[in-house]
Amino acid sequence: MEHAPRLEDPRPSRQVLLVGGSGFIGRNLGEALRCRGHRVLVADPRLAEPPRPDEFRLALAERAALEQLLHRHEVDTVIHLASLMLPSSPAEQFERELVEVLSPSFALMD
Repeated sequence: MEHAPRLEDPRPSRQVLLVGGSGFIGRNLGEALRCRGHRVLVADPRLAEPPRPDEFRLALAERAALEQLLHRHEVDTVIHLASLMLPSSPAEQFERELVEVLSPSFALMD
């Protein structure tokens, strides 16, 4: 059985920022978005050395640097994947998650 040719996505290409995009989901999502013609940037403090040109070693708490990245690269879509917690994380980890991930995320949305 022959497969139908892949149709190009009629929507315009996006400038996507994956916040916390160095994990399993982020890497795979980034690759899928690139295959569809989108430009993908990754901001994550845990990136490997040296980061690629489209990767930036930034934490959410670095608000000024993230805002500069958003404007400089004319990002129109942000996908938030950052988290410090795992399903097996102890309840005490939530406070650190709140301070280092959730609070800066809400501040960035202003």
